Amino acid sequence: MMQIEDPDAGGCFAVGLDRSSKPFNAGTLNRLVAAHGGAYTFTAGADWQTSQHWRHWDDAVAAEAAAPRPTVPHLAFDSPAAARFPEGFTLVAVELTDDAVDLPAFRHPPRAVYVLGPERGMLAPEFLDRATHVVKIPMRFSLNVAMAASLVLFDRLRSRERAGAVQRLNRRRAEAAVRAFLDQNRALLAAPPPPYAD
Repeated sequence: MMQIEDPDAGGCFAVGLDRSSKPFNAGTLNRLVAAHGGAYTFTAGADWQTSQHWRHWDDAVAAEAAAPRPTVPHLAFDSPAAARFPEGFTLVAVELTDDAVDLPAFRHPPRAVYVLGPERGMLAPEFLDRATHVVKIPMRFSLNVAMAASLVLFDRLRSRERAGAVQRLNRRRAEAAVRAFLDQNRALLAAPPPPYAD
């Protein structure tokens, strides 16, 4: 019987959204990544000012302040072309393309940065061209981006074996690389948006 990965050992990952138009998706993603033991989240070219969701912003902020939940650091890149990743991490694009690998058959890299496309539209070429892997969730139509990320991270958790001493050492090294990366990009650190109310 396979042992499920201890979230405090083994691999290390981050998740980002390309040109997100809904701030609460980014907030929900941040909470999801924190719950799965991830390192950070990011957005690239987020355009929330045109979102109808701004009318609920104050209520969502107040609800989160009243009952704060765990978060991870969040980076806000101006555009997909400006996005950067920690050294030694593999970029995994999540997109419905003809040549994408079905998620259940995908072997997740120990050090991974996952990027998901905008709520309406495809991932930018700047991400697809840089990705080492493209994976898809085998569904008949696309899902809400936060829901899609949840499936990807659960599959990562389910598919990785419990880490031993070597994997724990590798995770410490990966976390050190993330800390150095976040320190180098501290000017881009931003408070994550509030998540959808639950």
